[in-house]
Amino acid sequence: MISAIVSVDTNFVIGVNGHLPWHCKEDLMYFKKLTTGKVVIMGRNTYESLPKGALPERSNYVVTSKPIDDPNIKCFDSLQKAIEAAESDKIYKWIPKAKREIFIIGGQRLYEEALDRYLIDKLYISYIDTTVDTSECAYYSTFPIESVLKNKNIIVSTASFCPLAKANEAIDNSDLIALLKAVTKVANKQKNTDKNLLAGFVVIMGLIGVIAIIAIPFFMFKPHISNTTPHHHLEVKRL
Repeated sequence: MISAIVSVDTNFVIGVNGHLPWHCKEDLMYFKKLTTGKVVIMGRNTYESLPKGALPERSNYVVTSKPIDDPNIKCFDSLQKAIEAAESDKIYKWIPKAKREIFIIGGQRLYEEALDRYLIDKLYISYIDTTVDTSECAYYSTFPIESVLKNKNIIVSTASFCPLAKANEAIDNSDLIALLKAVTKVANKQKNTDKNLLAGFVVIMGLIGVIAIIAIPFFMFKPHISNTTPHHHLEVKRL
């Protein structure tokens, strides 16, 4: 399974000037819990934004056109090649192939490519309850949430964190959660529609089969009707 994991602010900003624009311990722990023991695929800018280089206890794959001198990572010139190699990575040695989860962790271009090519099976999206000021940024990146709507079979898993909130403090993220629920609802509705169409098709084919079973013997063993006029015999008795 191929998953994408991302954290966003109120405007779906995910990075500013090549760096994560917030420090949220809870979100980092959530990220580590999900990705440890897995392959993580990232773009070059995401790799260079990591404060300590390659992430420990994970197989780090970087999609880049130029090689990187780091023995702890593997470089690939395309996302497709990275995914193909990840499926047989030694980190999954004791994990059945059907249960292997590969993570795409950014940045924006990699998310866009994966979503536009319908490669993502599951999306883990964390809402950081803050609004990043991008007015004076040299550049910033956002998560293409609209592209999620194109993936009718994608599974969306949400989490909420606030780097400024105290423990157990309520977080007002109703707008984002409503949007994510709408995304999930659209996906589930499409799934149900597909199931209903399939069920309807099966029922129709079943009825056709029943009619055929009843009708075929009738046509095969149709009784023969003779057109010959029967002869009437007249018996005469002598007086």
